[in-house]
Amino acid sequence: MTENEEFELYVVMEPSFFTYKYDWGFEGLDLKIEFRNSIDEKHSIIKILEEELNCRYLVFTEIKNELLRITDPPYLDDGFAFENELTAKRFGPFSSEEMLIDYIKKIKTISFKDDRIYKSEAEE
Repeated sequence: MTENEEFELYVVMEPSFFTYKYDWGFEGLDLKIEFRNSIDEKHSIIKILEEELNCRYLVFTEIKNELLRITDPPYLDDGFAFENELTAKRFGPFSSEEMLIDYIKKIKTISFKDDRIYKSEAEE
C-alpha cells in the first residue's frame, strides 16, 4: 500500500432492497465507506452526513445513470443487500473526509414520493 492509498477514502453504494410498513419495499443503494480496503457501514462519516443533511437514512437511487439521494423515506424496517446480482458502485478516491462529505452533499435529491422510485410488495 502506498502512502497515498493509506489515507484514501471511497464511497461504496451497495444495491439493496429496503422494506417499510413490513410488507412494502423498494430497491436502492446503501451508502458505505471504504477506508484502507475495509468497507464500513457505520463509519463516523456516515453519522456526520446524517446530522449535516438532517436525515435518518442515507439511501440513494440511480435514475437514467444519475445518482440521487432519496429524501423523506418512511421509517425503514430493514435493508437487504443483493448478493451477486448487482455490482456495488464505487466513487473516489477522496483524500480527506471533508472532500468525501462535500461530494455526498452535492448529490442531487429525489423525494421518496416521486413515482420514478418504484415501490412494491416485499416478497417473503
